[in-house]
Amino acid sequence: MILRSKDHLREIMSAQGHDTASLAQATGLSKQLIDYLRGDGPSSRETCSHKTARLLASALNVQIDTLFCDRLLDFSYTKQEEDMDSYTVADAAEVLGVSPSTVYRRIAEGELEAYDISRRGSSRPNLRITRTSIEAFQAARTVTAA
Repeated sequence: MILRSKDHLREIMSAQGHDTASLAQATGLSKQLIDYLRGDGPSSRETCSHKTARLLASALNVQIDTLFCDRLLDFSYTKQEEDMDSYTVADAAEVLGVSPSTVYRRIAEGELEAYDISRRGSSRPNLRITRTSIEAFQAARTVTAA
């Protein structure tokens, strides 16, 4: 999930009387993770898992989409995310709501398209899954009511 606005997160935390420590205690998340999400420094981040987003939204008594948007469904919030064409195995697993081992299995079975960005001769692959592959995988598994 992508945080829509760090400023908005800070405003909601303030309005609810939360600082980093109290929000960490209310959610069971680490203070470091909350600092990463609300901070502006070089080590700050704007993404988190669906579970983390749900915990934060619940603790702050807001709808999840007030604070976060889905990585694949809403690419309009930043140019950086809009240009994102591939995901790591861990990121793809998070987006699809499955484990990384399931992503590896789907790659091996040809259901997800991936490419290796590791150096030649490297014994360990560094795979990236294309955004279009993830979208196609989701579309193929979409169930419609009968």
